Amino acid sequence: GAVSFPGNLTLLVNKKFILLHSVHRYVHREERMELRFPLPETMIFAEKRLEFRVEENNYEGKNLKIYKKLLSDSLNYDTIPNSMILRTWLSGDVFYQAGRGVGKTVKKLFNELRVPLEERNRLLILEGGGRILWIEGVGVSEGAQVSQDTKRILRIFVRRMKG
Repeated sequence: GAVSFPGNLTLLVNKKFILLHSVHRYVHREERMELRFPLPETMIFAEKRLEFRVEENNYEGKNLKIYKKLLSDSLNYDTIPNSMILRTWLSGDVFYQAGRGVGKTVKKLFNELRVPLEERNRLLILEGGGRILWIEGVGVSEGAQVSQDTKRILRIFVRRMKG
């Protein structure tokens, strides 16, 4: 049998063992901030330092498959909305990752990528126009990705704050 005690402790008993088990319940607190143009060059959000840089497209006319990893945190500046939300993930979020052609729930995507539960709630999401444009460490969405026709690129750099 089992007996629960205050402080998320459970005493499990069977014929061979007595086990005192501590149950850790992770409570996710959504963080969000509205971003408007012009974007700040640097900002602090959710214990991370973000840098936003708008650059001319130096990849015009090149095979972008070669630069896929380099461009995973780069968006087509001219296609993103003027008002965006920087936030953490929510249950039910769906992401249409560039190059995949289908949408998946962010939870399923995190499972596929084996992102630990405690890390999932720290990854940043950039949302604009009611859709997810970018997920930290995952990439950009279909329609927001850099293409050969892109004129300007929004590059996002994320660094964890020490502490």
